[in-house]
This record gives sequence, structure tokens and C-alpha cells, in this order.
Amino acid sequence: MLWFSGIHGRGTLGAYKGLLENAVRLLVEVRKLGNQEDVAVSCLVRIRYPAASRDASLEGIEAEILGQPVSCGRKAFAERRRALFVDLGGVLMDFDRTRTYRAIAHQVAMDYRVVQQAIESTDLRSRYERGLLSDEDFCQSLCDLFGERAGNLLRLLPEFWGDIFWPNYEMFGALKCLKSQGVPLLLLSNTNGLHFSHVSKDYPEIIGLFDHCVLSYQFGDEKPAPGVFDAAVDWVSRHHRVARSDVLYVDDMEDFVQAGRSLGLNGFVYRSYAHFVFWLRKQGLYVP
Repeated sequence: MLWFSGIHGRGTLGAYKGLLENAVRLLVEVRKLGNQEDVAVSCLVRIRYPAASRDASLEGIEAEILGQPVSCGRKAFAERRRALFVDLGGVLMDFDRTRTYRAIAHQVAMDYRVVQQAIESTDLRSRYERGLLSDEDFCQSLCDLFGERAGNLLRLLPEFWGDIFWPNYEMFGALKCLKSQGVPLLLLSNTNGLHFSHVSKDYPEIIGLFDHCVLSYQFGDEKPAPGVFDAAVDWVSRHHRVARSDVLYVDDMEDFVQAGRSLGLNGFVYRSYAHFVFWLRKQGLYVP
């Protein structure tokens, strides 16, 4: 298999020309590898091309291989068992909590910002996500905030509260790829019953990728509490024999990532898929 990579389309053309002009030299290096698996020959190519030209032609392109071609591979990583812990909201799923507040506001005839303030000034969400309130008790407590205005809000709240997510399909594809490579996947999330039941029902193919879930409302505590991380590490250690230092943890909350790092996990603050892929490859795991 040949892989040509440049920083843009014409750079890739230059890499291709470099191969053409140095085919014999590179073939000698390839033959030195024999029948080894997961090994390749890599080379760095300096490319010069006419600045004024914009066509997809090799004409005028100069390609020079710098240094010596080197062998490279994944052998060192193949012997190292890795696991990936992934957050739900903000990483695997995007979400908009104001959808809930706007829906409630429409029902109770109030400005959604007033509704948002009324809910977020209480500890109801935190208690709910720690499993201290059932779905029914949580919904009833929200209705109580709006008194007579609530009307039939109780019947609608499960839908209003739960339906705020849509998938990050790039991350979904990455997890599918890692799953096919045998990487254990754990979902590690501060969430609640209504949110998780909606995501599970609407996107079963995504949730089904995970080997195990540690969810705050089921566990009885939230990140960044050490016990949450320890429970996930204990599970992957017992079932997949992955050491704590070989656990990769991805979250969009920097303080949670810092907490994971303080406990020996290799943490990454998710900001973009491209950055995630770059970081993942540095850990020895490869996705498109």
C-alpha cells in the first residue's frame, strides 16, 4: 500500500513525484523489511513548485527526499493494551439545553431566560444527576417551580427535558474504528435518567458501541469525584486487563480532565475532532 500525504493537493502531487523519481531507492528499503507486519518505510519530501501554477500537473514540480528513508510501524503500541473513556455531552453528542428552557417557557407563558434562571438557581439538576431524585420526582419538582402556570407540563416534561441531543458523527465513526481494533470503550458521563434514555432510544447504534457505562445518576456521584474514575478503571482492569496509565480519557470539561490526570489517566480536553485525531495518533491509536 502506498500513501501520499502533503499539506494540500499540490503537495501530495509533489510527494507522488518524489516517489516516481526515487522508486528504486525506496524499493531497496522496502525489501529490507522482509515479511514484517505493521511496518512501513517513511520519507520526508521537500517540494518546490511554480507559485503561479494552479493546475494539477507534475510539470515544474521539484521533489527532493531529505535524509534517509526510515522504517516505522506500530509494533511498540501493538503490545500495549489501551482503553478509551469518553464523555457523552460535548464530545460524543452535541446538545442545546436552551431547547428545554424554550419549550417549558412556551408551555408556562414565560420568557425562557426566566425559566432558565428559575431552574438553574436550584440544586435540582445536580441532585437528579447524582441519582437522588427519580424521574418522576424531578419532573414534579420542576413543575412546582411554576405553580399554577405549569398546567399539563408534567406530562410533557420527559420529552422537553430529554430531547436536546444530536450526534457528533465524526466521533461516532472514530469509536466504530477503535471498536473494530479491539479497544475497550467506556462511557463516563454526568447525566440523568431522561437524558440517557432519550439518547439510548434515539441512537442505539452509538450507545451500543460501549463495553461499559459509568453514569452519575446510576453510580450516585459525579465527576470529578475520584470514585467515579476509580470505578471505571476498576472495571476495565478486571475485564480487559488495562492498566490505569494506559487509559485514555476524553472530556470537554477541563477540570474533569485535570481530575482524571491527577489519578493517573491520560486525559484530553475535547475541542475539535481534528485535534482529537492528532492526539489519538500520538497515543498509538489510529482512526481516519
